[in-house]
Amino acid sequence: MSKYHISLGDGTHEVVVGRDQGAVEVDGATWSPDILSSGEDTYSMIIGGKTVTIIAAGGPRDFEFLVNRKTCQVRVISDREKSLRALSSTKGDNARQQEVYSPMPAMVAKILVSPGDTVKVGQGLILIEAMKMENEIRSHRNGKVRDVCVVERQTVDKGQLLLRLE
Repeated sequence: MSKYHISLGDGTHEVVVGRDQGAVEVDGATWSPDILSSGEDTYSMIIGGKTVTIIAAGGPRDFEFLVNRKTCQVRVISDREKSLRALSSTKGDNARQQEVYSPMPAMVAKILVSPGDTVKVGQGLILIEAMKMENEIRSHRNGKVRDVCVVERQTVDKGQLLLRLE
């Protein structure tokens, strides 16, 4: 059994995987989705009688999901990591800092923020372009841009650091 804490939009959800075979528990409610992998990072799921297509990009902690043509940013933290963070965080340290990584190999099309800018949850930070499609990387929380680690027109790899928030 594995427990995760998933940040999605303005909320965090507790997800337990592996308690019952094929079942996923989300905030105490149990779901038994039928999942079919239809290619690398592409899944088709039937949940409650509805078909949902999901394309996942990113990792290891930050993901961008395209769910039925809508994009959402997701951050996944294991229960163990959450506990370790709680034990190691102190006032004034870097625990509040957020690093933003590229969810896929791409080119930086446009940087939307500068160091020192204040950002809000959901605000666009960087536009990346992959396979002739632009994807906006958005902030998962309110904060301030500490530094931008890339430049426009730069090619980046999946998982490469783009910027830091504090």
